[in-house]
Amino acid sequence: MENLRIVYWDSQMHHRRVAIPDFYIEGKNLIVEIKSNYTLDIQNLKDKVKEYLKLGYNFKLMLEREEVDLNSL
Repeated sequence: MENLRIVYWDSQMHHRRVAIPDFYIEGKNLIVEIKSNYTLDIQNLKDKVKEYLKLGYNFKLMLEREEVDLNSL
């Protein structure tokens, strides 16, 4: 979903960055991020999700082809 860009604070790099979500489902106002165990950076993802939720988006994480609750990681 290259049209949606969200500025968020990266707490590891200590500066603003731009997130480009993997998918955005407009009818559900849902951002979906697809990650593998190799590409998952938990803190960075938490930083992004914090901004997504603050802006009113719903969020879903798909990790290794399964839906995962970010709080369980």
